[in-house]
Amino acid sequence: MYPDRNSSNIYPCINSSPIFSAVPTIPKCKNFYITMNQSVNDKEQDLVVYDWDRAYDIPASNPTPRQYALGFNYNNPTPDQSFDSTNIPTTIDKETGIIKYAVYGGPRGGYLLVNRVDEYRDGQKISSIFRESPVFLIDCPPIDSVTPNSQPEFYFDNIKQNEYEIAVEAGDKVEFPVQVVDNDSGATGLPQEVTLFTSGNQFAADFVDTINCATPPCAVLKNNVPQYDSSRNRYQVSGNNLASTNFEWQTNCGHLNADGSQKTYYFYFSAKDDHCPVPQQVNTYVKVTVGAEGIKGAPKVECIEELSSNNQITWSAGQDLANSFNKWIIYAGNTPPLPIVDSIANFNVMTYVDNHKFTYYQVKANVNSSCNNQSVTLESPIRRSGYQRYLINVSISDTNRIITAQDSTANSYQWYDCNADTIITDSTRQSFAPQDSGYYAAIITKGYCSDTTDCVRIFPVGLNENRFQQTVRFYPNPSSGLVNIELAEEQQSLQIKVRNIHGQLVQEEQFVKQGNLQLQITGKAGIYFIELVTGNGERANVKVIKR
Repeated sequence: MYPDRNSSNIYPCINSSPIFSAVPTIPKCKNFYITMNQSVNDKEQDLVVYDWDRAYDIPASNPTPRQYALGFNYNNPTPDQSFDSTNIPTTIDKETGIIKYAVYGGPRGGYLLVNRVDEYRDGQKISSIFRESPVFLIDCPPIDSVTPNSQPEFYFDNIKQNEYEIAVEAGDKVEFPVQVVDNDSGATGLPQEVTLFTSGNQFAADFVDTINCATPPCAVLKNNVPQYDSSRNRYQVSGNNLASTNFEWQTNCGHLNADGSQKTYYFYFSAKDDHCPVPQQVNTYVKVTVGAEGIKGAPKVECIEELSSNNQITWSAGQDLANSFNKWIIYAGNTPPLPIVDSIANFNVMTYVDNHKFTYYQVKANVNSSCNNQSVTLESPIRRSGYQRYLINVSISDTNRIITAQDSTANSYQWYDCNADTIITDSTRQSFAPQDSGYYAAIITKGYCSDTTDCVRIFPVGLNENRFQQTVRFYPNPSSGLVNIELAEEQQSLQIKVRNIHGQLVQEEQFVKQGNLQLQITGKAGIYFIELVTGNGERANVKVIKR
């Protein structure tokens, strides 16, 4: 224990030190990826930080550090890659206390892992606890002469995954199924029994009573309620090849930090089979971040397009953010931390054009919190220019004069005439068969982002060259939005279509008996494609930049 912020006497105690939640298991299997749960329960739910520490010899009044063998250290306590290139060095997650390592080769015998947990309150360390965990790595026997005993596997929310993370708003209910699957049979041929057990500050003490924890409502497990095993002093769920239950937690404003900011909770899950003599055990966690209103709607930068004269940043956010929204705040610069460069008061405007072409960007949302009656800020990560949330494959193939975009997961495709520098109307499939010779590319859109493939040269059989295109003149380009169009001869009927960079039709006009005309592009600044279609079906296209 350490003095508090006011340096007052620590007796009587002002704090209950954290308590390790899991009993360590000593024998471990070589040739497997091992996880160990060294987490703690802390009654006051203060900030805890996990780390390595040294082993000491007696006497307690004057302890001396224990020396490690060559190739080992207190923060490298198991055989690393210097012993075997396939080994995975031991690491500890400083937020969760989960230890991970794998040993495939190296000295046999026992190893000592020493962990320290520091507890902080108001930015000051108030206690530290320590644990020595001996580990013996052995060649675990198989189920039969050849079949290894595999590890149980976790499914959270019906998806096979470890380290499940969720972000919710205060007031949301968190619900998801939890399953542990182990399809191995025992030595007798019967299914192995798999056991699931859990821990965490915010769990109900009996996993049933929603008020039996430090900050109710508590998280509980339903549909297959854990039963208390007095021999192991824990609640657990067991079953043949499968153990399952349902996680449920009703959050509220009391689950935020005292200042109304978001707070993170960890719920630990462990599973083991009953293989003798050494069961396989897996340890993992669920991370739930509870935030003020709007945390689920925090902005996500979708893409940062690098255009010729500017960069365009596009982001998205949950619609539930709209009712508490104040403004978007744009940060930009060439090196973090980034200064504020602009703000936008309209929730529906989620695009920003930067004429300075900075290197890094970040978008924050200033919103009103329903929990603390004050504004809070929700932020996206900092992103670099050129960023795409969903990466686009811009490779292209040419087979028998049919060109195909290789990204099969895109939302849309728009084929593009590189010679005319304009889109090809109605050519919006993944593959395209040109009728004219020339260079062609595809504009691929995925999510909010678009990217363009390289231009590929095509020589089709039976050329059908577009003569009308060569007789039309468009100017000025770039323009403020007003474009002059000159035709070689008067057209009895002329249809004009304007599409945006994604190929979406945004404007359409009809003209009769026109030789020269003016078109006002009504959209915001950006890239547009203008298509002219005569009464005879002849077409002309041009790309126009509106400033």
